[in-house]
Amino acid sequence: MNPETKVLSELISTIYDAPLDPTLWPDVLKKLAEFVGGSAASIYCKNSDAGTVYHQFGIDPHYQQLYFSKYVRLDPTTPAQCLTKVGQLVSTVDFIPYCEFVETPFYREWGRPQGLADFLTTPLDKSEDSVALFGVFRNEQHGFVDGAMRRRAALITPHIRRAAVIGNALDIKTAETTAFTEALDGLAAAVFLVDSNCRVIFANLSGREMLDDGRILRLRNDALATADSRPALPDAIASAGEGDAALGTRGIAVPLSFPRKRHGSRTCSR
Repeated sequence: MNPETKVLSELISTIYDAPLDPTLWPDVLKKLAEFVGGSAASIYCKNSDAGTVYHQFGIDPHYQQLYFSKYVRLDPTTPAQCLTKVGQLVSTVDFIPYCEFVETPFYREWGRPQGLADFLTTPLDKSEDSVALFGVFRNEQHGFVDGAMRRRAALITPHIRRAAVIGNALDIKTAETTAFTEALDGLAAAVFLVDSNCRVIFANLSGREMLDDGRILRLRNDALATADSRPALPDAIASAGEGDAALGTRGIAVPLSFPRKRHGSRTCSR
C-alpha cells in the first residue's frame, strides 16, 4: 500500500467516526484540509442572504460571522454554487475569471485580509432555496487550486457526503433523510452501514432482525461479524474502505450460510 493510499484509508475511517461523535468533526476537517492541500475546511449551508456553519476548521470566528452577516450577499460565487450539481467539485475560476474576482468588494474586504487565495467546494445537499457545501480554502502560500488538489478531493468528498447524511449533519433535507431511512427499512434484504473497524453505524429493519437471530451475523464488541467468526467479512469491509475506484468492477461477495442447516445459503454482496 503506497503512502497516499494508507493516509486515505485512515482518513476515510475518521470521516465515518464523526457521525458517531460530532465533536470529532473539527479534527476530521483539519486532516481533510491537510490531505487535500488547504489551510481551512468547512461544512456549511447558505443561500443568497444568510447561512450557517455546521462544522469548521481554520476559519477565524470573526470572519465567519462577518461572512454570514454581510458578505454572503456580496459573494459572487454564491448563485453559481446553488446551481452546481451535488458532488461536482468547483473552484473560483469555474465561477468567475480570477482577475475579476480579486477586484470584488467580497475579496478585497473579506478574502484578502485573511490571506486567502482560492477555494475548492462541492455541494453535499440542496433544497429549493439553500445549498449545503463542503469547502477547502487555500491561502496565499498554497496558491491556486490545481489538478492534484482536485484529484485528492474527488477521493474523499463522496465519503464526506455519506457521513454527513448518516450523521444528520445537514438539516436542510431532514424529511428526505427520514424517507431514505424508511425506504431502507422497507427492503427485504439486510442493509448495514459500517466503518473501517466493522462497527455498525446503521442497520435497517431486516439487518436488525438478522442480528437478533444471530445465526448468520452478530455483533462482537459492537463490530459486525459472522456467527462462525470467519475473517472474510472484515477483509471484505477493509477492501471496500479503499473506495469504488480501488474495487473497479469486480465488487465483493462473501458467502454466508446458516449453521446446522444443509440447505439455504445467503450471499452478502456489495
